[in-house]
Amino acid sequence: PVVTFTTDAAPTLVSSTPADGADDVAVGADLVLTFSEPVNVPQAALDLVCAASPVAFLVEDSGTSAVTVNPASALPASASCLLSVTGSSVSDVDSGDPPDTLVGNPTVGFTTADEAPVVSSTTPVDGATDVSSTTTLSVTFSEPVTTASGAFTLACDGSDVPVTADAGPATTIAVTPSGPLPKGVTCTL
Repeated sequence: PVVTFTTDAAPTLVSSTPADGADDVAVGADLVLTFSEPVNVPQAALDLVCAASPVAFLVEDSGTSAVTVNPASALPASASCLLSVTGSSVSDVDSGDPPDTLVGNPTVGFTTADEAPVVSSTTPVDGATDVSSTTTLSVTFSEPVTTASGAFTLACDGSDVPVTADAGPATTIAVTPSGPLPKGVTCTL
């Protein structure tokens, strides 16, 4: 008689999304680790650091060959990140042991994308009424920005009002009209 059988092998990290060395990874992206076989991945087996700060996360799909690391919040923009796996803490789910634990201590390094700044607030707020004709106008962004000439326009009842703006870099940019605004009209910045 002929008997054929397959021996057990230690699990390995086959690939990751994002791939090691990836650039422009979306700040809201989950990370997926693909192993050579189904594995149990306890939270303590992973360490995620971005811009030299630890990042909180959840481990999903442990017990399968594709394990998801779901950051608790968006990753910082334009940051270098490193996901480290402690191999001795990751074990396969089969009963053919040893070998049982992941080979080595793999890491996945990547850089997040530079997200575009967004407007956080304005002075006056959108829809404000009874605004003084000499009020100071400002726009606050989610991160420091620089502005070019002509970045802001102001129109009051359809007529353009010349403005100057701080060049930055700053989070809050002052926008100064050339003189007092006309009274009793609607203005759009």
